[in-house]
This record gives sequence, structure tokens and C-alpha cells, in this order.
Amino acid sequence: MPRYEFRMPCLFLDADLPAGHAVALERAQSDYLLNVLRLKQDDGVLVFNGCDGEWKSRIIVTGRKACALELEEQTRPQTPKPDLLYCFAPSMPGSITWCRRQWRWAQACCSPS
Repeated sequence: MPRYEFRMPCLFLDADLPAGHAVALERAQSDYLLNVLRLKQDDGVLVFNGCDGEWKSRIIVTGRKACALELEEQTRPQTPKPDLLYCFAPSMPGSITWCRRQWRWAQACCSPS
């Protein structure tokens, strides 16, 4: 079982995470790391994208308000999504209708587009 790192900041990236490569960050992400968290050059950050698992990276400052992350090693692989099992036992007359509405809402909100 992989160990969890709770002291290092974590950031979601909407990009592929190839080992050993540098990933350029958007302005908002750079601002968050450099100005809000006040991280400096070579500080560690955990990054993930929901597909490639969690990676340990370090900050590379590329400008006054810009930075990139160099991916060093994978700390945890991506966990597989569990199958969803939806069970209910209606006890009141309107509960079947309520469950159908909740199911439709969950499908509309949580389905991959």
C-alpha cells in the first residue's frame, strides 16, 4: 500500500504526466503556487490528472509570474473506479419517484462527457 504524503501541496493538472518531462502551468495555477502558497524554486508539489496517478514534481520558475513542474517519480498509481451499485427499498408511496429523480440527476451530473 502506498504511503500518503500530507505535508506536500497537491495540484490537479489537465494534461498528460510523462515521467521526466516539464509541464507548463496556466497562469492561475502558477499564481496559486508562487503567490498563495509562497513556494520557491525546487519546492515539491504532488500533481495528478485522474488518469496517470499521483506524481512528485518540483517547481521550475520560468518567469516572474510563471512556472513549470518537472515530474520526478510516480508516488501512487491511479486507483480504478469502483462499479456503482444502486440499491433501494422503498417504504413510502413517493419514494420510487424520488429515487428515479436522484438517479437521473446523478447520471446527468456524473456521466463523462
